[in-house]
Amino acid sequence: MGLLTGEDSTIFRQFFEEMAFLRGIKVDYIYPVDEEVSIHGQIFPEFSSVYKLNIVFESSPKVKTLKNYGWFSEDKENKPYIVYLPYNTPHIQTKARLKLYPIGSGKDGKWFEITDIAEAIEYPDTYVCKIAPVFITEKERLDYEQTNNNYIDGDNQPDEPTNHIKEINKDLQEHIDAVNKEGDKNNENFTFLKI
Repeated sequence: MGLLTGEDSTIFRQFFEEMAFLRGIKVDYIYPVDEEVSIHGQIFPEFSSVYKLNIVFESSPKVKTLKNYGWFSEDKENKPYIVYLPYNTPHIQTKARLKLYPIGSGKDGKWFEITDIAEAIEYPDTYVCKIAPVFITEKERLDYEQTNNNYIDGDNQPDEPTNHIKEINKDLQEHIDAVNKEGDKNNENFTFLKI
């Protein structure tokens, strides 16, 4: 680093950490250490242990700010969330996650994933990250034995007819037997199919 920016950059980084501690919000930060890919091509990362961070969260950034980082969106209403992370954040990368907690309530937080990382100047004091909410889904099963996803749990198995169908079949069989006993006078060779 040059003479003008050598010590200044570390001082400004400390300024940001202090500012984030005083005016920002505390979040949980995890980063991927390994990942597993399903047979459907979906990626399931394994994450590190939780690391506490103080960050600055901006839910509605200005269009000029987005242009400065190359994230310009033509739709002024559909802007991404951005966060400012300290420069000493461990293993910062896309797919790392932040858990933001609602302020003033004891509710559980919501996970957000880092989708893009930028820096504003040559010797930055902070990372600027674009984030998106994470929706948790169940992993696909590779083995579907012992599962029945097509039928509601009940007293009958999928191969076994329900009680309603059993009664219909019983009534129908009684009718067929009665007709077969009487015989059809018009056609003596006619019989109903056996069910």
